[in-house]
Amino acid sequence: MIDLPRLRERHPVITTLEYLRLHGQDPESESSSGYWPRESYISHPNVFETNRTKTPTQFIIENQWYDPQGINRVDHIPESMKNRGKWEHHFGPEIGETAGFWPEEEPTDISICLTSALLEGKPVLSWEIAKRCVSASQNNDEVVEDLLKANGWEVLHTFHS
Repeated sequence: MIDLPRLRERHPVITTLEYLRLHGQDPESESSSGYWPRESYISHPNVFETNRTKTPTQFIIENQWYDPQGINRVDHIPESMKNRGKWEHHFGPEIGETAGFWPEEEPTDISICLTSALLEGKPVLSWEIAKRCVSASQNNDEVVEDLLKANGWEVLHTFHS
């Protein structure tokens, strides 16, 4: 989620809908999946271009260029997760009221197994590895998730395959 007005205070930003309008394209042609159909979107000159044959060029910024190594982006931390982990709020003018941290807790056998299974530089595990640490015989995903939470871990649903 992006605070567009705040972002626009510091950077020149347009939405895909605005981009399509500036290039004389039907706003209904916007991809509903978030995918940027590059060839389609850059095939029309912008409405201010006097040379109606000149189309835009685009530079592709790769995800790994702006996402710090070892970071997984999430939209928010649910209150239930904060309560479970005894989240301690940290207030300050530079970080706002949503900042905080979880206090250190004594590791359990399961959390030790999970931590030791982490690959160097990676802050997450695959579901299969997490299930193995919880119990090799446990096939019920809800039970596995409950056991992970009880041992200080959380399930992160991502778009990674």
